[in-house]
Amino acid sequence: MRKKRAPALRVLFGRRLRELRRGQGLSLEALGERSEVDDKYIQSLETAKQAATVDTIEKLAAGLGVLPRDLLSFSDELPSETRDRIDRLLGVVSDGDLRKLARVIEALVGG
Repeated sequence: MRKKRAPALRVLFGRRLRELRRGQGLSLEALGERSEVDDKYIQSLETAKQAATVDTIEKLAAGLGVLPRDLLSFSDELPSETRDRIDRLLGVVSDGDLRKLARVIEALVGG
């Protein structure tokens, strides 16, 4: 018997919630206190075992200091996944191309 998969939107929401929480250095318990949402429930949202209500999204957003839409704004790739991809790509770049890439990055970030 095949295990039932969580709906894709629920998975994306959970990943985004975890990314925002970890990005602020918050534990599940700390976010729970800030947002007045049970930390075990937050964990179940992050792992897509449960779906968030609109009220919960509003509370979590307030606890994170973001707009509710920020919890529902996700791309195909999370920032941590982008960093991992960049690290893999940098591992195969020649020294000459690495210098070129450094100049491109400096131009992008104003360094």
